[in-house]
Amino acid sequence: PNQKPHFLGVANLRGNVIPVIDLRKVFGFNEVTYDQFTVFLMLKVKGKIKGCVVDSIDDVVFLESENTQSTPVLSRKIKTDFVKYVAKEPKSEKFLIVIDVEKMLENE
Repeated sequence: PNQKPHFLGVANLRGNVIPVIDLRKVFGFNEVTYDQFTVFLMLKVKGKIKGCVVDSIDDVVFLESENTQSTPVLSRKIKTDFVKYVAKEPKSEKFLIVIDVEKMLENE
């Protein structure tokens, strides 16, 4: 009761009770139906573990500081409040937008 709409409940992670949120609701995206392929991402935010429902996880990459740059100013209409920085993944040359998870979840 009285929880924010993006709070889904809790999960058991190795005997620990972990709060779970839906990132689609945090960002204001349309809801999707959960199924056997629904993915949970466990994040450590300010020393606490939180679970997030995400659409998919394609890969895990390690970024060196030389591959990152501060967020460019794109437009006054485009909000970059939760963007930590932009990066280029060295192997694939893919452009990545790295979200500041701590800032995004700071009011939880």
